Amino acid sequence: MINDQKKMSKKVLPAETFDEDYDDNLFEAIGFEIIEDDDFFDLFESADKYGTYSLINRGEATLQGKCWKVGDGLEVWAWLCASGKKIQYEDCRPAFRSRYAYIFSPWELIEYEESGDALLRGYLNADTEILFQLQNLTELNLNVFNYSHLHVAFAGLAYSAVLHSGSYLKRNPPVFELAEKTPELAENAYESDYLIRGRVLAWRYLKNPLTESDLVWLHVDVGKFRLEILANRHALPGRLKIGAAISARIWLQGHILDREDLEARYEGVDRAYEISDFWGRLQRGN
Repeated sequence: MINDQKKMSKKVLPAETFDEDYDDNLFEAIGFEIIEDDDFFDLFESADKYGTYSLINRGEATLQGKCWKVGDGLEVWAWLCASGKKIQYEDCRPAFRSRYAYIFSPWELIEYEESGDALLRGYLNADTEILFQLQNLTELNLNVFNYSHLHVAFAGLAYSAVLHSGSYLKRNPPVFELAEKTPELAENAYESDYLIRGRVLAWRYLKNPLTESDLVWLHVDVGKFRLEILANRHALPGRLKIGAAISARIWLQGHILDREDLEARYEGVDRAYEISDFWGRLQRGN
């Protein structure tokens, strides 16, 4: 894999072919209930009105983004892709600014001409491939794509999730796998949809300050790495506790971080990690 900006064709399904719950659950994960089309358009208009404006030129098209920071990392993005005076694409999607940063190397950016969408594919520790929806493309300085590695932060918004007892993982080992690899899910799965299973390392409750919906942030060991997940509390059956097992279907989304983002993230010792994790990094040279 090389650090290359690519434009690829994308199979776009008409909106009516998606199951209604499948699409709406993503907004529920950040505390917004979308029941009718008017709810979606109201959210789009609010993001357009209150969001912070940014833009980026991509060939003959201009991507315009409005990032509405709702609070506690919750965001709604309004997108508009225009070529001259012609609007090619408009969209509204949920987002979450995750807490932990990772390094992608190598990496590639995948862009879709007909929608203005962008996906980022990269490797953690050179052996774990990750693919996520890039939320903040319009906020970035293009010089960032000249680097051999990228600092990124990503989290899964849960379509659905279930908690199990800790012994569940003895029979069912951790999983982090693209949903499109599962035949019954492949047709409607978005490129960055994943099926995950792992152990809960930490959790905390959140609340959408506008809707007062109860949410939950979880830090989950999915085997090769640790993943943040955000879910609607009412859509997460089971007993929530550290050490519990969780299985979920998620949409993986994230952001590329600049230097200011990285400096703002240092908060001292991270209590979500176990003491043994820190000792394991100490090595004695001979």
